[in-house]
Amino acid sequence: MTEPEAIPSRRELREQERRGGRGRKTAVPRRRRRWPWIVGSIVLVLALVAGGGYLWYRNVRSDLAQVTRLDDSVFPGEEERAEDTTPDALNILLLGADDTGELGNDINEVTRRSDTILVLHIPADRQSVQVMSIPRDSYVEVPGFGEQKINAALSEGGVSTAVSVIEGIIGDRVDHIGIIGFDGLGKMVDVLGGVTVTNDIGFRPRLLRQNYFPEGELTLENGTQALAFVRERQSFPDGDFQRIRNQQEFIRSMVQKMLDTGALSNPVTLSNLLGEMAPYLALDAGLSNSRLVEIANELSAVPPENMTFFTIPTLGTGTEGGQSVVYLDDDWVDLVGQHFAADDLDTFLVRRVEDEATQ
Repeated sequence: MTEPEAIPSRRELREQERRGGRGRKTAVPRRRRRWPWIVGSIVLVLALVAGGGYLWYRNVRSDLAQVTRLDDSVFPGEEERAEDTTPDALNILLLGADDTGELGNDINEVTRRSDTILVLHIPADRQSVQVMSIPRDSYVEVPGFGEQKINAALSEGGVSTAVSVIEGIIGDRVDHIGIIGFDGLGKMVDVLGGVTVTNDIGFRPRLLRQNYFPEGELTLENGTQALAFVRERQSFPDGDFQRIRNQQEFIRSMVQKMLDTGALSNPVTLSNLLGEMAPYLALDAGLSNSRLVEIANELSAVPPENMTFFTIPTLGTGTEGGQSVVYLDDDWVDLVGQHFAADDLDTFLVRRVEDEATQ
């Protein structure tokens, strides 16, 4: 890996594209434009809310009442927080709860089982969306606990400690928090009548041993099969990394089915989807129903090609204290933090793709 260099600004990239050079729309390969499962779920909530309009307000507001609302204790004290360098942009910390059951009001219970970590960045111009995935075994400095897996920030220090770690990485403030349980995703699959995915590696899931998921096109017929697919990691040589890829493929396929079948424009199906997911969703108090509508409307014109997904740069895996960990690439992490703080992740991604192409 070469040391990251200064990269062009978005204005310079647009000028390159205008002259026929490589701009941001062509520099990011299609394989990065996938929906991590929790991001898809949160964005889906926004789409459901915005798409329902007045009908939503009348018919499904009772479903949203089932969403757990997190109080301000999930954020660090003001003196411990990063400076809000981009007040018009949004950073949303998304946590996946890798246990079954509905999410209750006990935030400590929720944090013990948080297993997927992503940061959704919505730029101030609302013309694109970037999502950064952070492996749960990332070895980082956790305030009050020293160097630990990033999961320790959640299991030992709670969500507020996790926010501190994330703000240290991105160099900017976390504006909102969303937590969703896997079971809510499975119940949505039941409403849709199954989802067809492209499976990279054939495997027998640990949670559904009687099933074998062959390589190639595969139909997950129900929520039970879907959960077995997205939660599996022990069958793969690279473990959690392949699980992330499977989750991305699954959510992309689920959203595509919603679009192909018109589920989001069908009031009954829309209400059923939201009703099934709401008990498994927790949002901070600032993400009120009206705020959800506002954000959804702002994102409604963002085309799929402007939604980019990437994993925080890493150096691979190792062992610390007898546990497997993922080492972050400090040079690149510093650079990604600079671009979060400057509300300019697109140019970071262009530089990252160019560097990978030279390896």
